[in-house]
Amino acid sequence: MWPRILRSPSTPKCRRQRRRFICRRRRRASTYAATIEYAAHGVVVPFRLIEHQAADDPSPFYIMRDKLANEVFAAFAAQMPDATETWRQSRLESGKKLDDGPKLPVMNVTWDEALACAAWLGGRLPTLDQWDKAAGRRETGGAPREGPYRGMWHADHPLDIAVGLKAPREVGAAQDDVSPFGCRDMSGNGLEWTRSCRDDYADLRGGNYMLKEPFTFKLLDEFETPSSRPCTQAFPYVGFRVVIDDF
Repeated sequence: MWPRILRSPSTPKCRRQRRRFICRRRRRASTYAATIEYAAHGVVVPFRLIEHQAADDPSPFYIMRDKLANEVFAAFAAQMPDATETWRQSRLESGKKLDDGPKLPVMNVTWDEALACAAWLGGRLPTLDQWDKAAGRRETGGAPREGPYRGMWHADHPLDIAVGLKAPREVGAAQDDVSPFGCRDMSGNGLEWTRSCRDDYADLRGGNYMLKEPFTFKLLDEFETPSSRPCTQAFPYVGFRVVIDDF
């Protein structure tokens, strides 16, 4: 049975057609965007629709607007007896536990655990191409962006992005960290696992909340290989978000 699809008051009207939701939406610059509220296992998660716009774009997909939050992972862990408790046990430098807030992004989960949670929600981890598309790296129209965030980063007058911190912020709290497609916290508030894995190392995207500067597209251009971590290890600065290729 397919999970329920809900529509928030701010979401364009949608109609179901062959298990896909076609949404009436307004065009903003070069970007289409629609928010779909996806309900499964008693949790509701907002997703953003990412269209296929250029020849080298990935096929259309839905991606979580925010990083997966503690409250969603807790629902997964409660229904999966083999789920690890590592994410509950880790403490930050400040002494605060990573699971202290339901709206904080879940951290300290392995790549395999992230895959399992994504599958539980009916999705997968994003590919590098999907993540980059949702972050706005492929966008050519309008003013060029330094990264997934709005505006220009200056250390003397920093934007509202979750970096330079001892602990993550609640998902979506950073007002400037919003991509052209409405995805939030892609420049900071924690790195993210992707589906790409080589030799037991999984590739990461996003920005570490403990670093002083946000993730930028220039970083991708400067390094030939993506940042990666061992698939079997968990880190207090790595979380994830989920993509669904077709409803």
